Amino acid sequence: MKLKPIILSVSLILTFFLTGCNDDDESFNAADQYKQEQEEITNYLKQNGLSAQTDTSSAELKYIINEKGNGDRISNDDVTLVDITGTLLNGNKFYEKDSIYIRANTWIAGYYILAPYFTVGSKGSMFIPSYYGYGTNAAFDGDLPANTPMRLDVTFRGTQPSFDYEQMVIRKYLDDKDLTAEVDEETGLMYIIEKEGNDNFPTSSSSVNVTYKGTFLNGETFDSGTSSFNLSNLIKGWQILMPYVSEGGSITMFLPSKYAYGSSGAGSIAPYSTLIFKIDLKKIN
Repeated sequence: MKLKPIILSVSLILTFFLTGCNDDDESFNAADQYKQEQEEITNYLKQNGLSAQTDTSSAELKYIINEKGNGDRISNDDVTLVDITGTLLNGNKFYEKDSIYIRANTWIAGYYILAPYFTVGSKGSMFIPSYYGYGTNAAFDGDLPANTPMRLDVTFRGTQPSFDYEQMVIRKYLDDKDLTAEVDEETGLMYIIEKEGNDNFPTSSSSVNVTYKGTFLNGETFDSGTSSFNLSNLIKGWQILMPYVSEGGSITMFLPSKYAYGSSGAGSIAPYSTLIFKIDLKKIN
């Protein structure tokens, strides 16, 4: 199973919280379900002779630090490299993966709450009721049923800022495609001049007429067309890289989310999406 099934947007996390309170089954009560699952977790810990700490937020989630690390404390703004195993309280495994990158602020709320209690190099366990997990939704091809608490055993191997992680992913993309990109020295943004133009270059605030296509790294197109834009009204990546291509030329730009739509996303573009734009500069208006 790949990374995608366990990575969720913040909007989906909120959906899981809301579905617990607005399920079609009027007999379902999210508060009662949460209390029941917390009791199940407490009993599980007692039966297995485990001593857990409780987080200091109102969630009161349980966690165990089995081995302390010597690295920095985990930040939810970063991307963390982990080994992770997910099991039900009955021991059935629903997920296992070594060396996987997780962005805490785009996954389940329980992991988001508990990750900062750990440091790089540490190992531990998280016990997460479904209210802070997948709620009334089954997950992992049904191996994690709806309304079911989970145990996550995690080894925190490393962490890096979101921008650095996305740049690493872009470099791997270029290597895999055997592409060579130029680099903007100030920002580190990568681009390829596909076709030289007439040496009439736009500025970061020019009005331009372009034909463009925007895709994700998996090749899926999220937008395309021909239009006129004032670059000062567009995302930072365009403002920075469009001045490298002259009128009549073409550029491909590779944009980490920091220079695109960031943590908010836009339309079909999820938060923290790395984007590729292929642009033909038809005219500087």
